[in-house]
Amino acid sequence: MASQFQQLALASTTAIDFFLAGKQPPIPSLSLHSSKKGAPKLTSVLPGNAITQSFMTLPALIADFPPRSNTAAYNERAALLGRQWPICWTVGNNLFRPISTISTLAYAFQAYSYSRPGDASGRSWKLFAAAAVLHLSVIIHSAVNMQPLNDKLAALAGVSTDGKSRVVSVAGDAVGIATKWIRLNLYRAVVPFFGGAVGLWSVLA
Repeated sequence: MASQFQQLALASTTAIDFFLAGKQPPIPSLSLHSSKKGAPKLTSVLPGNAITQSFMTLPALIADFPPRSNTAAYNERAALLGRQWPICWTVGNNLFRPISTISTLAYAFQAYSYSRPGDASGRSWKLFAAAAVLHLSVIIHSAVNMQPLNDKLAALAGVSTDGKSRVVSVAGDAVGIATKWIRLNLYRAVVPFFGGAVGLWSVLA
């Protein structure tokens, strides 16, 4: 059991190093056994993060938000939300995006391996392929539907999503944007849960 947790920690560290520092991951060390065991473990982190974001983090940030009729108070609070959001985005982008990507690649690797002619394991590659597609859909959803909302939240303070550069400050419906973000983010809680369940079932089957 301890060795399995060590492998998970190593996989997470490798992912972070690769995506943040540009280091080359040890691809030759990847095996069907390690990817089969590691992918469901990595996947299990994603729903918990999304649930925390949608039910704790953003609701807390927009609690008791001033009405838009109170222009000064509203603008001040909206700008604060815009400054706070890049902190949340940076953690999610630097940690959970690599985990999601690694999980997708691991499931795809398993599907490919079990689909090759001559495989005698008896495992169905289709379950692994389904898990890979589900996780890929989350990555696409994050890029297409979530990122524009991230940009809008940060723009409330006139900063980029990563908080490192200035952009034109855009006044908007801060609570409306945040509420839409909360709703769309539920996809990133539900789909990885089912994707991980499919992946775990394929491992145990």
